[in-house]
Formats: sequence, C-alpha cells, structure tokens
Amino acid sequence: MEQLARLRARLATLSELGDIIVAMRALATAAVRESRQALPAIEAYARLIEDGVADVAAMLEASAEEAAEPANGERETICLIGSDHGFVGNLNSDLLDGIDIPHGSRLIVVGRRLQGVAEERGLAVATALPMTAHVSGVPLLARKIAECIGAATDVRLVSATRDLPDSTPSNQARVGIEARQGVKVRQVLPIELPALGVRTSPPPLHQLEIKELLTELAGEYLLLEISRALIEALAEENRVRLGVMTAAVRNISDKLDNLRQTERTLRQETITTDLLDVVVGAEAVIDSQKG
Repeated sequence: MEQLARLRARLATLSELGDIIVAMRALATAAVRESRQALPAIEAYARLIEDGVADVAAMLEASAEEAAEPANGERETICLIGSDHGFVGNLNSDLLDGIDIPHGSRLIVVGRRLQGVAEERGLAVATALPMTAHVSGVPLLARKIAECIGAATDVRLVSATRDLPDSTPSNQARVGIEARQGVKVRQVLPIELPALGVRTSPPPLHQLEIKELLTELAGEYLLLEISRALIEALAEENRVRLGVMTAAVRNISDKLDNLRQTERTLRQETITTDLLDVVVGAEAVIDSQKG
C-alpha cells in the first residue's frame, strides 16, 4: 500500500507538471504568432526608410559609400541577440558557434542566458542587456541598443535563425544579410544602398541640409534594423521553446502512461493480496472451529 501511495503521489505531481508545460507551450505559441504578425509592418517601414536613404544619398555629390565610410581604426561592433530565459535547447551555444568574432571587436550581448555562455567561453562583453519577452518591449530595447552602439560605423547584428523571411538573393545582397550555421548575420553599418549615385526624378522635398537629413535617416535605419532583428530573434526563440515544450509534453505523457500501467498492476496485486488474506483468514477460522 505504501508503494502504491507513493506512486499515486508521483502521478499527481507529474500531471501538475504536465499542465504547467502545456501552459508554457501555449504562451510560446502566442509569442511566435505575435512576432510573425509584427514582421510585415516593420518590413514595410524598412523599405520606406531604405528608399528614403537611397534618394537622399543620390543627391550628394559624394557617393553613398564615401559618406558611410568607417573612420580609420574603427573597431567592429557586434550585437549578439540571444535569450533571457531557458527551455531553448542549444540556441545560445549554436549562435556563438556560428559566428566568427574578430579579435578586438566590441561585443553587445542581448539576453542573460547568452551572456552567461559568452562569459563561460572567455569572451569580453562590453555591454549586456536583458532580452525582451514580448514584441511590445522591442522599441525600448532597440533604443537602448542604439544608444550602446553610439557613433560606431561598422556594426553587425547576429541572431539565431532557421530560415530567412525574405530570402531572395537580391534582398539578401541589398540589406547585407548572411545566413550560415543556424545564425543570421546582418551588416547594418556601413549602409549598403541600391543604385548608388542615381538621382531621383523629381528629387525629394526636404528642409534640412542633405548631410544632416542623411544622418537622421541613417539613425532611423539603424533603429529599425535593430527592431527587425529583435522581433526575428524573439520569434526564433519562442519557436525553439515551442519545440522543446512539445517534446516535453510528449515525454510526460509517455511517463504518465507507464506510471498508470504500473499503478493498475500494483492495485491489482494489492487486491489479490487482500483476497488471499481473506481466504487464508477464513480457512484459519474454519480450521479452528473444526478443532
């Protein structure tokens, strides 16, 4: 009976754990859906800003490449976007495995879990920020990252990925996207523009100086690229977590089935033992009465 009681207590605990994991899976599903729904809007805004930067850059006498040329001796700034919470498998480790970090680069790490993995590997983290758990927190986090980047002119954004939402070769070349070994590397600065030196007809109306306007647009471009990378990273993190939670639910379901089968076996053995006790007791009473 004691063994059966312990088994039933374990069944109850495992069932409660299963309910928690099912709830976590539902949250991950909602987060993936929320992130994917936010991407089309930011993609449309990105195209608008990119076209605006290209139009303004075409009005300069110097080429856009010269205008965005990094200063001599400028260190590369790499922003790594990982996870703040667990249940994401090897996402953070795979991210670091899939990126080459040149010696002396300035690292900005987003996500406490990723920060821990980076420090375990002896990487020098210049700035660490917590990763947002919701799309609503992306604008504020993007501004914090932009502030950390500051005046850097050579910036890469790195996040985990399994596929590219806009994976046509022309788009990848235009925005400087590279996908390899489960990571997405986006070269944000210096800005790569289409149709360099081509003047627009008619030229855009503006009230600011051309170079000042281009600087403002470049800052907006950096902010939207950070926001896009954060949303994609958030979608990927929760997609991986969804897979982990689904596997956990399946595993718990299998364990519950095995434990219930064991419970039925123990209960049957207990009933059999009780019946044998009754029969033996009855025989003993009959024998005593005969004697």
